[in-house]
Amino acid sequence: MSGRHFDWSTNLSGRQNNASYPGETGGLFANFAIFDIIKLEKLVAHRKMFVGMSRLVAAVIILLLFVSFAAAKARVALVIGNSSYQHVPELPNPKNDAATVAAKLKSIGFEVIEGRDLTLVELRRSVRDFIDRLSGAELGLFYYAGHGLQVNGRNYLAPVDARLETYDDLDFEAFPIDLVLSAMERKTKTNLVFLDACRNNPLARNLARSMGTRSTDVGRGLARISSGVGTLISFSTQPGNVALDGTGRNSPFTTALVRHIGTPGEDISRSMRKVRNDVLNVTDGNQVPWENSSLTGDVILVAEPSASESAVKATAAPASDASAQVEITYWNSIKNAGRMEFFQSYLVKYPQGLFADIARLKIADFEIRASATEKSAPSQRPSESISFETKQAGAQDNPINLPEGTSERANAETEVAALAPGTEPPSEVGRPEPVKPSLAAQNYERANRIGTKRGWQLFVRKYGADRLYGPLAFQKLGLARGTGDRDARNAEVENYLRLGHAEKVRVQTALNERGYAVGIADGALGPKTRSAIRDFQLASGVSNTGFVDHTLLELLRIDLEEVGTSEFWSSQMAKRYSADDLAALGEDERIVDAIRCLGRVNVIYGSTAGKAYLAVKTGFSTSHVKQLAEKCGGYVVAINSARENRFVYDMISSDEQFFTYGNTTRYSDKHGPLIGLMQEPGSREPKGGWRWTNGNRVTYSNWHRGNPDNHGGDQNFGKFFAFRNGKVDMKKVRADQWDDVQGVDSSGFIMEID
Repeated sequence: MSGRHFDWSTNLSGRQNNASYPGETGGLFANFAIFDIIKLEKLVAHRKMFVGMSRLVAAVIILLLFVSFAAAKARVALVIGNSSYQHVPELPNPKNDAATVAAKLKSIGFEVIEGRDLTLVELRRSVRDFIDRLSGAELGLFYYAGHGLQVNGRNYLAPVDARLETYDDLDFEAFPIDLVLSAMERKTKTNLVFLDACRNNPLARNLARSMGTRSTDVGRGLARISSGVGTLISFSTQPGNVALDGTGRNSPFTTALVRHIGTPGEDISRSMRKVRNDVLNVTDGNQVPWENSSLTGDVILVAEPSASESAVKATAAPASDASAQVEITYWNSIKNAGRMEFFQSYLVKYPQGLFADIARLKIADFEIRASATEKSAPSQRPSESISFETKQAGAQDNPINLPEGTSERANAETEVAALAPGTEPPSEVGRPEPVKPSLAAQNYERANRIGTKRGWQLFVRKYGADRLYGPLAFQKLGLARGTGDRDARNAEVENYLRLGHAEKVRVQTALNERGYAVGIADGALGPKTRSAIRDFQLASGVSNTGFVDHTLLELLRIDLEEVGTSEFWSSQMAKRYSADDLAALGEDERIVDAIRCLGRVNVIYGSTAGKAYLAVKTGFSTSHVKQLAEKCGGYVVAINSARENRFVYDMISSDEQFFTYGNTTRYSDKHGPLIGLMQEPGSREPKGGWRWTNGNRVTYSNWHRGNPDNHGGDQNFGKFFAFRNGKVDMKKVRADQWDDVQGVDSSGFIMEID
């Protein structure tokens, strides 16, 4: 029986077998039938098991597809910070900014691709990786901190190995921002872009200088970018302007961005308004973050807490209308108080109150003014007095340390006494810690540290309207006496800008263009113009004085010539400056960058005819001097007129450390610092082949009589020079002519920046 073949499919289908067997309905076939039934039951059981397993596999597949779908719906960010530039001065903060932003984004659920100090090859690789990971993502985010520039309205990111010495270098050394944006808009429906790349950029200046008459194609900061549907683009400052790198660990923009982005339940547009207000406050209105948005709905990066969490918070928070009214009444009773203790008491009672920020600022001002009062004590006067070099008699007086009994001392004391602290502050537990002083107070200390006439001019331009520090700074300059009249101080600040008719017309035109009507722009700042200025200042979140000041000009994007005069020197004697102090007071960005790049050296700096100059005290060889000047954004000075020659020499004429002397019984000479004259190798001696180190031909000549003479051989460079027969005291002799010398610098050099 075991060898007999049995067709299960035939029997199961009801077909009869052709063979005839005894007892067909029983017997042998009956045994087969029973056997078939047993097999059939097993088959059904196997089929049920197979169906069960199939359902399990299907469930697993569905789960995997769900996980894959969830992963595809992730939020992906590319965060780049470039600090360590190889051919221009390093930026201290972008690496820190990128690290801070990356940590924040990871904490709110982003997949983050990070890049620090990227070369062009590394930058392209990171962008490509980012674009690949965007496929199917619900949201893409791009953050960049570092140098960026605009050329012909197109924006570029600068990798750390960029030189940008010619226009052609753009295509091979910089990365167009629009390549990132277009890829993001193709891949994802919602995109956020944050560009903290509007810093003052020496690479852009190098490029502009190389482009000659086309230098205007290179704009300041970044250009406005049009966003596609579903994209928000945020600049750290308004298009065409430059942003601050910051003096702390992070830039002002990044500090505010990290503070507000991802606020639970808050739309990104609202968060960015908070960012803008924070940056305006911390930069005293000098930097205005800007967005271009085409988002079609709310973008909320972190959901609101659950109902139970909200209920707990609501139960714990004493926020009834009655308690709020009590707080407002309490504040109104103390807001004009002249003692710090009132505001400290308010913070003890309402540490998170409606007016807590204002109270902390009041306390900060009290503490700074108290410090100023202590410094005015006679026992402290010798160590605290500060002076600066000036040709104006009486301008060296320190108003905080004026002699008793003088009107100047009385005016200063009147300002301080109005808010002087009285008794010791309360000793309640929980008294708030002191907060940072106001910007005016901080920058008054910076101007003190700088200790030059130029430093006080810069301070007055920004803070001359301040009730306490404005009059003190004007007294430093010998231009004003302290006054309690606010309008008088504001008018004095405006007068100090020395606005001409054309500048006033520009102010009125800019106000009209922004919808603040002044009528005909006729250069007369009458009541209608004053009212428009106040309205614009109020809308911009700055003090609404109704007068023109430095902040108003920056908001209107009006660039005027230097404070008080288009020609200035920083001081009569070289000194070491803090680039951060100068930047905070609004010094020329070219000068700030150069001083930061030059490092710990003594300099005198100045400006005339739109160019900046730095006299640098070093002891380097001429070849190193040339490289250093070019690295720091300029070149060894190229003098093209008698006027420029006079300005450059006058800048250094009072500082003996820039001169060396030779005396014999037969002659006397005096050499000054190196200028940018250079004789090309192989030229015919002594007068052939002379040019300026920046490549320009010598079109103006001021050689001393008989020079160049190659007197000692290999005299291929130029210096300021004077010569007299006999033994003469050369210190009083003007040495503004030129001599050819050998390539050793012992008196420093003069650097020029276009």
